[in-house]
Amino acid sequence: MRHVLSCVALAVFCGYAPAAEPAPYPHEPAPKVTRYIVTVTSEKNGKIANINLRGDGLPKDGLDFKADTGAYGKKIKELVAKHKEKPPAIDMEISGELVIEYVVQLFDASIRAGVTDVSPVPLDPTKR
Repeated sequence: MRHVLSCVALAVFCGYAPAAEPAPYPHEPAPKVTRYIVTVTSEKNGKIANINLRGDGLPKDGLDFKADTGAYGKKIKELVAKHKEKPPAIDMEISGELVIEYVVQLFDASIRAGVTDVSPVPLDPTKR
């Protein structure tokens, strides 16, 4: 009995507190990532014919930027600012004939705007 009391006294002296119940998990789930789909079509010579952006908060048919990568980058920057908790992700559907230079421009515009997840996929679903 004396041994038990001295252990308790030692624990109190050292500042030991009995284990409390474990902290509950946070009740709020992590914010969901908003995904946007960018469809890039090309002309026969490999240049960009049209850039179409679809997703939450955008018109049903999406936004068309023609071949203007600057306007596309500006809009993506606005969307990143809108989603402060978690930057949006982009699924980029790319035409198989598009010259790599333009693919790099689109990736660059997305990354510079603050997007951290850009997933390129072929425009043709049979080639995915």
